[in-house]
Formats: sequence, C-alpha cells, structure tokens
Amino acid sequence: MSSIDVKDYHKLLASAKEKFIAERTLEEKKIEEWRVGVVGCGKSAILEKIPFDYEHVTYRILVPAAYEENLDPELIKKQIEEAKEKIDAVNQIVAEYNAEGLKLLEEYNVMK
Repeated sequence: MSSIDVKDYHKLLASAKEKFIAERTLEEKKIEEWRVGVVGCGKSAILEKIPFDYEHVTYRILVPAAYEENLDPELIKKQIEEAKEKIDAVNQIVAEYNAEGLKLLEEYNVMK
C-alpha cells in the first residue's frame, strides 16, 4: 500500500465511524422518545405488565455491543433483534389496552 492509499483508508475508516456514531445517536434518541412515552402513559394496567426496567432503558442498555471498542456486527445485530422484540412486546401490551378501551366505549355507545 502506498502512503496515499493509507491516507484514503484512514479517511474511509473515519467516515464510517462517524456514520456509525450518527446512526447510533439517532437510535438513542428514538429509544429515549419511546421510553418517555411509555413512562408518561401512567397507566398501571400497562406498566405493570412490562417485563423489564422500562423507566431506565436506554439504547446502551439494549445494545451494549454498539459501545464496545471492538465492534462485533453479529452481536450488535442479535442485540438489536432482541431489543425490537422487547419494544414490540410493550407496544402489543399498549395496543391490547387501547383495544379494550375502544370496546368499552362502543359498548357504552360513546363512539358511533
């Protein structure tokens, strides 16, 4: 490799690292917004069914491999899938709660 190739390689590597960090930061914000929404619902019928510490959940907790010095793409992918499963489970709890509420409103002829 010539010195120009090495420079280009380091630029490419730095660019990839910046992109990864930017994407990770975006995911951190999404998880924080979701967490705030869950905590803010204040409905014990929903909150008591959540099987993990939703009050303190962060992207770093859900996907710790994304913060390691030597990144393991397969481990990150696995942790992301596990995080999605947890989030989907909570969203399902919320959807069921909302469906029950709509059913009650219809029974009492509130919604027509």
